Amino acid sequence: YSEHLCISGYGKSIALSHSYYTEIIEPRLDIWVMKEYGLEESWTKTTLCPAGPQRGVRYLPSCSRKSGDVVLEPIDGCWYDDKSYELACVDLVSKRFKSLGIHGYGHFYVESYVESLVLFDKTDAVSY
Repeated sequence: YSEHLCISGYGKSIALSHSYYTEIIEPRLDIWVMKEYGLEESWTKTTLCPAGPQRGVRYLPSCSRKSGDVVLEPIDGCWYDDKSYELACVDLVSKRFKSLGIHGYGHFYVESYVESLVLFDKTDAVSY
């Protein structure tokens, strides 16, 4: 069975995730978060098993929300059935999943969005 490793960042935090199957073929997701970049002692680990709201489906984190929740996208499962799969988010402290109301049948493309403002008429403007 394949494994997936992902690195993501939000603000001054970075995260590493590891998605894999256990010996009994149960999807598991480990997420390590460095709350303050550069501080080794700020790493925390959360293990999600099941890895998402739907049993038997493996999830990967896509991005972090301002609330601190992590958006999860399904990456595989039993695609041969006509079951709908959903995007969800998880609170890493309580480990509670919440549906985002976006459903699909096997394939998702998720991209994070960062708003930015550029002032073209100012030479010393700061962009966010």
